[in-house]
Amino acid sequence: MALLASESSPVLGLIGFFGILGAIGMVLSPTLSLVVVAASLPLERLGRITEDTAAYAVSVSRIVGLFALAAFLLFALFRRWRIHFGAPLLLYTGYTVIAAITMIYTNVPEETNRDVLRIIGNLLFFFYVINAMRSFQLVKLALIVWMAASAGTGLYSMYDYYYGNSETIEEGEMGLTNYRFSTVVNDDSESRTLGVKVKRAFGTTSHPTLFGLNLTMTLPFFAWMIAFQPWRWKIVSFPGFVVVCYNIVLSNTRAVMVLALLSLIFIGIRGLFRITPQMLLGMLLLGAAVLPFIPGDVFMRTLDPSLYTTAKSDSIRIRFKYWQKSVELAEQNWWTGIGVGDQTTIVDMVTDELSGRITPGGLKASAHNEFLWSLVEVGIIGWAFHWAFVGWVIWASFKAASWFRRWEDAREEYWLMIAGQIMLVGVVLFGIQTEVFHFGLKGWWMMAGITYAMYEMARRRMVAQALEDVHGNQG
Repeated sequence: MALLASESSPVLGLIGFFGILGAIGMVLSPTLSLVVVAASLPLERLGRITEDTAAYAVSVSRIVGLFALAAFLLFALFRRWRIHFGAPLLLYTGYTVIAAITMIYTNVPEETNRDVLRIIGNLLFFFYVINAMRSFQLVKLALIVWMAASAGTGLYSMYDYYYGNSETIEEGEMGLTNYRFSTVVNDDSESRTLGVKVKRAFGTTSHPTLFGLNLTMTLPFFAWMIAFQPWRWKIVSFPGFVVVCYNIVLSNTRAVMVLALLSLIFIGIRGLFRITPQMLLGMLLLGAAVLPFIPGDVFMRTLDPSLYTTAKSDSIRIRFKYWQKSVELAEQNWWTGIGVGDQTTIVDMVTDELSGRITPGGLKASAHNEFLWSLVEVGIIGWAFHWAFVGWVIWASFKAASWFRRWEDAREEYWLMIAGQIMLVGVVLFGIQTEVFHFGLKGWWMMAGITYAMYEMARRRMVAQALEDVHGNQG
């Protein structure tokens, strides 16, 4: 791998060299494997070896994930650890099988094959996480590493936004490996209204929306760290929280800004972070102090109220047209679907204007609604498997929290599950206006796996407690 990477670029060659050293350590230590995987989650695009349009996407992050899974299984075999499967894994396996079947009749076989591999990747990653999280300390370690890596990508993106050369990157170039280290794009989705393109940070991901959403997912956990961890962690976490918030603004994405605001509101409502009048005043003053540093492009695209209407916003207006065409597709293909990964059918159906997302592979579009598009892709049975999986994970987060709340020594675990609920549900709500589960949301998948692991920890403790009560009554 190091030789192949060195022929691609010196940076990838260096990554390949350290990758070999890391691989040895990962085989010897499952904990190190978990740390490496958690650190790689926000670095989606930096290690890509192939273009986005390639039939089989290869990246350092995926190689790390597969190697970590193999190393863990090997270690578990020798240590005779129990391997977990469980209801959610079986549900998502059902969805994966149906998605794979759509390869038989899809109109875009290359796109469908690529998307099936993405879905299989989600399945394997979920399987890895539910087995790798063997204790609450490992859960905390993985979350802290993921948050630190996310804040690090934010710092890198801020530097590139103000001092880099990414203003030359256009939408169609975001998926090219030549620009893997660029973090800012000239977005033209609202250029008809604004008259100009605007800068949007997309960080180390493939799109500004994904970058902003990945960062928004960390907000409840930063609040958890600040509220319930020792002072040394509070001091470290607060600057990370500020960096994340500022990069959410730089993503210049309206829906992300709304979700981030809702996340902060529910952090207060659920009691994860106690918001006092003094704290609220301090936050307002901090916001006022930061306001002059917000770029004009953000004011033009995201902070202009008129661009939240169909009259002024092309990207909002076109969503309703996509929804209408997607309903037609769902009515015609409600049983089998049209196949996963198909982002050309909708473009062809909209005949009265040129629409879609500019990519290296041409214009692409879908329903911009996860609930609707998952039905269009795989039909009613696959749709039921997918949403049953999502529903189980969210249910388990509430059930585990209700169990942890009973025990005085599980306060930290309880509040972590509250943070997880805010993130898990928030992402689902985000799916109302885009295909959120079609993104590379490895942070969500990690929390889904953590939820299962925490649910199992709490369930085993409940069973042990019930057995103790029975034995005590018998005595």
